[in-house]
Amino acid sequence: MWTKKKKKEESEYNYTPPSLTREKLDPFIKAEHSAFWIAIWNFFVNILLRRRFYSVRVKNPHHYDLRNKDVACIYYSQHSCWWDGMVAYYLCKYLFNDQINMMVEDLIKFPLFGKVGAFSIDKKTPKSTLRSMKYCTDFLNKEKISLWLFPQGVIMPPNHRPLEFQKGMAFLAQRVKKVNLFPIAIQYVFLRQGLPEVLIDVGKPILVDGDIDKDTFTEYLEQDFTRVLDNQLKEIANGEVDKYQIMYKKWDGLGKMLEKFFRNRL
Repeated sequence: MWTKKKKKEESEYNYTPPSLTREKLDPFIKAEHSAFWIAIWNFFVNILLRRRFYSVRVKNPHHYDLRNKDVACIYYSQHSCWWDGMVAYYLCKYLFNDQINMMVEDLIKFPLFGKVGAFSIDKKTPKSTLRSMKYCTDFLNKEKISLWLFPQGVIMPPNHRPLEFQKGMAFLAQRVKKVNLFPIAIQYVFLRQGLPEVLIDVGKPILVDGDIDKDTFTEYLEQDFTRVLDNQLKEIANGEVDKYQIMYKKWDGLGKMLEKFFRNRL
């Protein structure tokens, strides 16, 4: 017989930030970019994506050219599953040709990610949180340094509404003064294949140049990203996926090739 405790343990989503579930303060882990581990990670990411997804498609990659090339970029997307971090890495590596830095709250469990650009944040105390934010501010003031954030703070169900962003991104924009903010909408969908496909929509950059109010700006970012997501979902629902460029596509396999052959014969 299922108990309430058992059901709670098997819940798919935990809306408490991971660092708040541990008693001890996590040690701060800085981002490194080890050539050795990056080479291994590149191979690992490519193998996993190619095994699990039929394709990776991207829309509006030209929006990247609209950025202020003299300042850093903050990419941000919704956080709905384990694949988000890998897709973010893949996109920065193979589309933006950018060295990724990513804030990971549960990094203490995966310290190896620190070798390929991840750094930690612990939200137990204001002091530990500010340490990570100051670390971000320092490297964002350097030219061509990028950061990837999941501003919801925790993994949420796909297409959850309303979007609720924490104020960390606005905090960084407020202190860096000049920065590009890129909304990146990611969906994992089944189209006409036996495997899901990754559809990525690169939004137009928001160029921050000057003082902002954290609360007002966070609300604006929520509304803007909701618009990008809803537009993407509407296009997918209408089958409008031809606008997406294919970054990678899996070989169809013998069964699919035979299907196309006989279909074209009729």
